[in-house]
Amino acid sequence: MSVENIHVMRESFAQLFALLQDSKKGTSSWYSKLESASWFKHLRLIMQGSMRVVETIEREHGSALIHCTDGWDRTSQITSLAQLCLDPHYRSIEGFLLLIEKDWLWFGHKFQERTFGSSERSPVFLQFLDCVHQIMHQYPCSFEFNQHLLVFLVDSLNNCRFGT
Repeated sequence: MSVENIHVMRESFAQLFALLQDSKKGTSSWYSKLESASWFKHLRLIMQGSMRVVETIEREHGSALIHCTDGWDRTSQITSLAQLCLDPHYRSIEGFLLLIEKDWLWFGHKFQERTFGSSERSPVFLQFLDCVHQIMHQYPCSFEFNQHLLVFLVDSLNNCRFGT
């Protein structure tokens, strides 16, 4: 589905982060740098891949097998976003937390390495939450929770609040 690997995502996020620190926000060169960071391009590809799965299951009544190289980064992004769109239970607070547990923790996503590791660091889970935020922004009445839960999850991840 043309979703890039963790190394490309790490570089894209680093460019985005540096750009957000830039004092020249709003200038034409700033927007050009924002585009070249490719963060939104990556989000679009992740969401397009998820929608392809949704259409295969919902419209075509088919099955989908999703598996990236190792099975714990892009796989979790695509499958969990597709389930979020297909099943309203995952748009409840309880269901969303179950979805993260099921498709991220149980799948073996390397939270420690992706959050704090040097060569393995990558914003894969943050991208997932950003995609969720984009969907919530379009369909706010379809969710039992809001962006405060997403921010809480990011803060908890970065502060090592929970062992899992």
